[in-house]
Amino acid sequence: MEKLIVRRIGSQLTYAFGFRLFPTRFKSSITDSKLNTSSKDIQDLSWNEFLYLRRQNLRSGLIASIPSSIVGLSLGYFYFATIQVDPTQTIFGIDPFVVYLLATLACGGVGWLFGRPIGIGLWKSFHSKRNKLIQEKERDFFLHIQKNRVDPRHQSINNPVPDYYGEKIGSLSDYRRWLRDCRAYRKKALIE
Repeated sequence: MEKLIVRRIGSQLTYAFGFRLFPTRFKSSITDSKLNTSSKDIQDLSWNEFLYLRRQNLRSGLIASIPSSIVGLSLGYFYFATIQVDPTQTIFGIDPFVVYLLATLACGGVGWLFGRPIGIGLWKSFHSKRNKLIQEKERDFFLHIQKNRVDPRHQSINNPVPDYYGEKIGSLSDYRRWLRDCRAYRKKALIE
């Protein structure tokens, strides 16, 4: 199917072949930004924009973990606070109050673990139009990381592995610093 090329001539929107797209009275409701949204979605993400979105995605998971851990802790507290405790009986040889306290904290930890996927899922639902582009760029990013990462077999206390999965990379300058750290690691590993 032939693509339709829309262009602006003066104050009228027309087809490329000269036919009027909309009557002139509706021209104020059509803006260039509305016409260019599809071309922007087709456009590839820049690395800076991708790394910004990636950092935003990870932060949303971290931020969502806080309320979910509070909810888990609260639910655990409300459950274990209502259980009648016999102080003469022990659970695994430990005082029941201590066991219930640890179980309440474990509920908070489970809430923390559930928060990250919830936050990332919410973030992806808000950025659903660009999700495919982000996934393609993520794949390219991890191919770059995999190609340039160091061999961890040569690590020591004096020569730790620099961010093996590239999780701390949040900008191009961070990526360049990661590459320099990997190069320095390789040099130290060859010397030792």
